[in-house]
Amino acid sequence: MLLNPQGSLHGGVMESVMDISMGHLLHKTAGIGAMIEMKIQYLRPLRQGMVTCEGRFIKKGRTLSFMESRLSDDAGKLAAIATATWKMPD
Repeated sequence: MLLNPQGSLHGGVMESVMDISMGHLLHKTAGIGAMIEMKIQYLRPLRQGMVTCEGRFIKKGRTLSFMESRLSDDAGKLAAIATATWKMPD
């Protein structure tokens, strides 16, 4: 089930989407890496409509990279932000 008991999108679903957005960006630009850690801040509930998720590099290094993912509702309001450290491909 994608909704929690409060009727909004489950935080674990939001986390997965943000993880995927960063992982796909890393894979597309550098190859297969591995997430070392991730922090999420939930800012507003998502109850209905489309969402947009965008990953980006904060700092891209040779061995470690710092990335961010932003999840917004269909009105463009920020619902969650995640920051993560990734091990770069060898």
